[in-house]
Amino acid sequence: MASAQESQPANTTNLPVEAVAAATREAKHDGIFAGLSSGLLGALIGQRFYKFDRNKTILCGVVTGILVGYQFTQIFTSSNLARLRVEQARLAKAETAEQPSGAEPAV
Repeated sequence: MASAQESQPANTTNLPVEAVAAATREAKHDGIFAGLSSGLLGALIGQRFYKFDRNKTILCGVVTGILVGYQFTQIFTSSNLARLRVEQARLAKAETAEQPSGAEPAV
């Protein structure tokens, strides 16, 4: 069984845990939607254009949905985390710009 640390994407050490969890959850939601949509479309294409029988059509839809859902989840996760890193860098830059030149940063 994988631990929670192993299931988190790489390079999230400086990001807030809640924000990473929200970004991952949103990516999973988008990946599920993409997988279901593409699975349905793959099954329809297999049935209509390739004239697959019932079992091959179901297999085509399931395999297409799983593969596309996985790929989209990975892509959306990296995109959401990149957006989170940019936002964190922007906030850190704004925070340092607000501090007086002689003051030490708050920890």
